[in-house]
Order: sequence, then C-alpha cells, then structure tokens
Amino acid sequence: MHIKIMKDDDLEDVIRIDHSAFEREEKRTLENCKALKTSNPERCFAIEDKNKILGYKRLI
Repeated sequence: MHIKIMKDDDLEDVIRIDHSAFEREEKRTLENCKALKTSNPERCFAIEDKNKILGYKRLI
C-alpha cells in the first residue's frame, strides 16, 4: 500500500469512494473532481494497493 499524487485515471475510483463514504444523494461529477484536482494538484493524494484505489485525501 502506498500514497501517491492523484492522477486523472484515479478520479472514477475517487468518485465511487466519495459517494459511498459520504452517502451523497448524487455522485460528484468527473468535471467537479477534475476541477478540484486541477486547482491544487500537488495536494491531492490517492491511497493505492495492488493497483486499486482504496482512499483519497485533498489537503486544503
């Protein structure tokens, strides 16, 4: 398991995790997640294990 800088390829998994963890009525959009990541890419991280995203963190 390791922490890495989040990539665009990770965003679908981030959306899935976010929706499940926060029980949102609607999922975040891919555009929304890309905008959050683009605004501060060096502060967006994904937790990965065996090529599977298990979690994420965006530092404010």
